[in-house]
Amino acid sequence: MLKKVKYYSSISLIKTLLFNFYYLRFGDALKFPFLIGRNIKIGSMGKRNSVKLKLIRLGVVQIGIGKGSFQMGRGAYGYWNLIGDA
Repeated sequence: MLKKVKYYSSISLIKTLLFNFYYLRFGDALKFPFLIGRNIKIGSMGKRNSVKLKLIRLGVVQIGIGKGSFQMGRGAYGYWNLIGDA
């Protein structure tokens, strides 16, 4: 139980909403496939079609949350910056 509370407290709801609704269609964004951690700074979001996702389900991509995400070490900060078409 404590692990789940700690896991969900590391998610930034505002950044997650921004990220999902920016890159995905409304119906897909409601499934919240991207979960963004509190320790992620968002610089540039790039173009709306820059990120493509085939599998749409809850938390399929986790950025800055727990083990196995794009986080470098415990308590580390990340930075999202996507410029151009990528």
